[in-house]
Amino acid sequence: MLRILASYLSPFILLIFWWYMFSHTDKLIIINSILIVLILLTAKVIFNKYFLTRYLLWISLLVSFIAQVLFLTLMTSNLLRYLLALLLAIIWSLVWVFIRNYFDNYKEIHNTEFLEFNKFFYYLSFYFLISSLYSLIIFINFPVVLAILIIIIVTFIYTKEIIKTVFEVDRKFIYFVTFAISQLFLILYYLPVSFYLSGAILVIFYFFIIDFNLKKYKNFLKYFIIFMISIFILLITSILKY
Repeated sequence: MLRILASYLSPFILLIFWWYMFSHTDKLIIINSILIVLILLTAKVIFNKYFLTRYLLWISLLVSFIAQVLFLTLMTSNLLRYLLALLLAIIWSLVWVFIRNYFDNYKEIHNTEFLEFNKFFYYLSFYFLISSLYSLIIFINFPVVLAILIIIIVTFIYTKEIIKTVFEVDRKFIYFVTFAISQLFLILYYLPVSFYLSGAILVIFYFFIIDFNLKKYKNFLKYFIIFMISIFILLITSILKY
């Protein structure tokens, strides 16, 4: 009963604290420190005895939370900020429900479908992080080297957690993805595109190479065409603005 209650109560508390934070920005650090503790406690309740062994999962959730906070605080529209916070709270509720179901059926050999939603959650959070880092570089001269270091760490964590949905974990592939994303982050930094579009391009590329590996090279042509068309449209539309 407590695990079910935590799945819905935690996102509700998250939403209330975020909405309060938007009008009390001076308490940003205190509020989000409390929310980090909330997420850890929720993970402890839902993961139950698997909390210590599945540490990478709750670390990935914490990284996602920080990326979302960063994006929310950098948004300029109050209306969109409040609506996005509401949407994220709903998504957090779904994440906790799927994770709870995953651990309820943890001993089943092919029990990975419950974490499929987490992949979307990670891609979305990764977009928030990348876009936020680009905006910080532009507006407050955030060090590019530090931004790349953050991207390397987060890419490594997300990639390792995502590919745990398959049974064979190739460390070389994780290193390749981490290197490729860090290099693309630097390349996009020098292109005349907005930070929102840069984040979208990077996440599309990240999704492409991850799913290409997870699908065992099935439907490669379909993903390749979608990827190239998306990149082409994003580049053309953004460059035309300058």
